[in-house]
Amino acid sequence: MKNFTITVIHASFLEPGETAKAVAKVTTSGLDLFQATEYAYRYTNNVDGSWSMKIGEDANDAVEVLAPLIQHNGKAYGLRSTSVGDVMIVDDGEGFVDTFKVAGFGFEPCEPIDYDIVDAQTFTTTSVLA
Repeated sequence: MKNFTITVIHASFLEPGETAKAVAKVTTSGLDLFQATEYAYRYTNNVDGSWSMKIGEDANDAVEVLAPLIQHNGKAYGLRSTSVGDVMIVDDGEGFVDTFKVAGFGFEPCEPIDYDIVDAQTFTTTSVLA
């Protein structure tokens, strides 16, 4: 059992020319790798509320929202759920870092991907290769 930090990257459903974006950082403790990825998946899904707006049963203090909420006509909307094809970068803080893609069932190891980090305050973008 370990402590993991998992960066969740929304890489599915991209428009042409759009880059994947880091949307959350999930901190786990006392879990194995499988449990940690499942935990990050669960708490970046809108099951009973909104994970990114911290509403209902989806609110979780172990989830740091990295991306700005969606703004439309002056109203803020939460981010979408994590889906098949999205990516998780798992770091145990002790030298183990690996990248997994959300599969139809579970997670598959995958190559690192390019993604953007968008500052929620200034909307400036930093590109990263993980």
